[in-house]
Amino acid sequence: MSYSIRKNWMASFALMLSKPVIIFPFFVIAFLEGLALELLYFSTRNPISVIAGPIIRKYFGENSLHYPGNILILPNLFYYAQVAIYILINVFLIAISINIFKNIRADLPIKTGALIKNASKQYLSFVIFGIIMISLIILVRELNLLMFSKISSFGLKHLPKIGTQPYVIGLFFFLFLSNCILQTFLILTLPLIVIRKKSLLKALGSSIYLGFRNFFKIFGLIVL
Repeated sequence: MSYSIRKNWMASFALMLSKPVIIFPFFVIAFLEGLALELLYFSTRNPISVIAGPIIRKYFGENSLHYPGNILILPNLFYYAQVAIYILINVFLIAISINIFKNIRADLPIKTGALIKNASKQYLSFVIFGIIMISLIILVRELNLLMFSKISSFGLKHLPKIGTQPYVIGLFFFLFLSNCILQTFLILTLPLIVIRKKSLLKALGSSIYLGFRNFFKIFGLIVL
């Protein structure tokens, strides 16, 4: 039977429209990240500054507690908050969403308490997977930056008329491509843990194997 990315996406969206509870965990994730951004924005003001102030002063300096320094460090603070939320909460909530999807397909009841309880049993695996994902994403980013710094230095030395813009565009393109390839091999890990009840190591191994076996199908879904 032929595989159609278009039909797969249409079926997925149809299911989400008929059962929007599937994407509810993602709304929770968006809310938590928005809340984190707001708290960080006001982190240099009372009463939040009582806790956040000493931390910001220690790692970013006294100037970061005042305008415009507090605005300049906001992207960095939000990045660190996103990493922490992803590792501690996002992966857990995504696993719950997968479990909801499984129950709907199996015509089983969706009970919030049971979903949270089942996911909690594998929480450590989810946290470790989150750490692995973040570590690999950072590694891929650093390798791309290193590669393009070498390429741009060589290009600017021997082809100065080209300028820096092509290298910046190339960097963003390869970062996107690299992350898509990384996701191709690891995206099935959580479904295998939640649905197949595999251990983290076995789920990672199976996901990588399936990524190699169905590379273009999975890669196409991720890119689109």
